[in-house]
Amino acid sequence: MAAFGLVTKHVALYENAVNIPLAIRDPAHPERKGTDRERLVSNLDLFPTLCALAGIEPPPGLPGVPLTAAKGRDHVVSEWVSEYFNAVSPGRMLADRRFKYIHYREGDGEELYDLKNDPGETRNLAPLPEFGRTLAHYRALLREHVAATDDAYFELPVIVDRKYRSHAAGFANHTGPDAITEGRETAPERGRRNLETYLKAAAAARKGEK
Repeated sequence: MAAFGLVTKHVALYENAVNIPLAIRDPAHPERKGTDRERLVSNLDLFPTLCALAGIEPPPGLPGVPLTAAKGRDHVVSEWVSEYFNAVSPGRMLADRRFKYIHYREGDGEELYDLKNDPGETRNLAPLPEFGRTLAHYRALLREHVAATDDAYFELPVIVDRKYRSHAAGFANHTGPDAITEGRETAPERGRRNLETYLKAAAAARKGEK
């Protein structure tokens, strides 16, 4: 969060949060050593990888790609819905080895980063006309992923108290569930209510209801 000046944990899908180390040691093959910084890996790949290492046939229909496979992923996707459901602001990130595209349900926001030339994700390319074709490509990839995985993302509700979006910039002015000025309000009853609303709306979206 601090790397991007964020006050609280929110729809933070930057590399600092989603690009995490993965270390695996296979006791049966201690000679297998090395580091791979290029392969794209999702948490969904862990289950089929462990099955492969153990010599177990994985259950059918797993979305993951075992790390033992010769060919890995072309891109990875990360998801965000909420923290404690005090507010619900879904987001999705799709990244390959060159670009990262982030979409926010709240405000229909978008970010596009060139991970090769801007690994610190300091320049959002989404508003720039010269990257319009690239932006359209990654928009399409995300929509293809959402459709292929039966993800109701674009119909998910946004449940945010507007008072948490209306304060002046700066940590001292921050309001909301994590604000020190509000005594780190937890409001568990609001979280339960928002969770119930979200689950009902998500279920309806998957059924195609309005």
